[in-house]
Amino acid sequence: MILKPGKSTWVMILRSSMPAPKNTLRTSQKLGLSLGLRASLKILSMGQLELRQHVQSILEENPFVDEATGEVGADDFDSSGKSDFIEELAVSLPSLPDHLHRQFHDMNLSAAALKLAETFISYVDANGFTSIKHEEIIARSNLERNAYAELLHAIRDLEPTGLLAETSWQCLEWQAEKNFKHDPLLKDILSVLELAANNLARLSFQDKKNLAESLHVEFSDLQKSFANLYQLDPFPGRNYTLQSQNAIYPEVVYQENGDSIDIIVHNHLIPELHLNRELYEEYKGKGDKNWEDRYAEAENLIRSIQYRQDSLIKIARSLLVHQYDFFKTGTSAIKPLNLADIASEVKLHISTVSRIVSQKHCQCRWGVFPLKIFFPMRLKSNDGSNLGSEDLRQAILELVGQENSEKPYSDSELTTLLREKGFDVQRRTVAKYRNLLHIAAMADRKKTPKSK
Repeated sequence: MILKPGKSTWVMILRSSMPAPKNTLRTSQKLGLSLGLRASLKILSMGQLELRQHVQSILEENPFVDEATGEVGADDFDSSGKSDFIEELAVSLPSLPDHLHRQFHDMNLSAAALKLAETFISYVDANGFTSIKHEEIIARSNLERNAYAELLHAIRDLEPTGLLAETSWQCLEWQAEKNFKHDPLLKDILSVLELAANNLARLSFQDKKNLAESLHVEFSDLQKSFANLYQLDPFPGRNYTLQSQNAIYPEVVYQENGDSIDIIVHNHLIPELHLNRELYEEYKGKGDKNWEDRYAEAENLIRSIQYRQDSLIKIARSLLVHQYDFFKTGTSAIKPLNLADIASEVKLHISTVSRIVSQKHCQCRWGVFPLKIFFPMRLKSNDGSNLGSEDLRQAILELVGQENSEKPYSDSELTTLLREKGFDVQRRTVAKYRNLLHIAAMADRKKTPKSK
């Protein structure tokens, strides 16, 4: 028979495997349940490629579980078609060069511009920039200069903006032009900061005052432009690698269908399993504990796979609701979310949700992502609002940028100010994020007052 566990099946399994109420069996019963539970939890955490290997190993060793044959519906794939489909779905997370190749090949570039693009890609570094100047790349390529004019236009249309720029400053300039066309002051600020070679995080309140005066703008307008500045990404290649990663299998596919988004949860790598009850009846009652354990293992495998699939479907639906803006606009729209939010909604234990999202990937219009991307770190706030780690970084940058350089804030003072802004953080957390932002300690930021 094909075992498709539901509530009634679960009860049936428990009853059929219930040992006689003898004291001598209590310890072994607890041990058996513990081993079964551990096996179930392991299955929840596995990615489908790993789970497939696990299932195949049990099929080879356990006589009570077989792969179902001759019961596949007309709408299912045949074995060869299924293999092709699996190979198509098993993808590799794109490396940065792969990401660039795909975009350029979708832009209908001329043959010369496309050839030059390939040369540019060969010089990309881990931050997403070219490791040498564009002029030098062109000289080495021996291609006509008009190919570069076409390519440069294409480069500035790449996503994320700023890839293949020569420097971080050029990258920021391109992003400012694309995302904040209404803010010409932002470009002036970038030019001044580049000339001054000033670290953005260490620009003091007085420095900003002086900058506003030199640019002949209101200080409030300057502050607004700096708020836009903090939204730019100076290292657009940091979310990619220079080498392709191992093949993965996106089990959840979010597919746009007009104005709606469909969810497809694949399990094609896992064979449909058959519980060999007839063989078990032959061995039943012979007092062989080993065979009883192997049959329990077979039951537990089928039940756990079904539970894993049902739970993944519930979680995938809930993630679509909570992170809908991401699926429509991209990674910048990911909202703070924690496992407890999803666990409460789908009525699963938080540890179950954690195991289900572990090592699982989804595919959408933006690419292939681990499900964990939908759970960015969320900080406690005093008013109950959602504050992410990126909010904390920006708040620290703003506070340090506004401080008096002669009396910079200590970590304790920053903690107090951040709490006033709604962040429920400890001093050690503030110190950690300050270091991550490469902001020096108070003593190193302090400037000696100018003599009159």
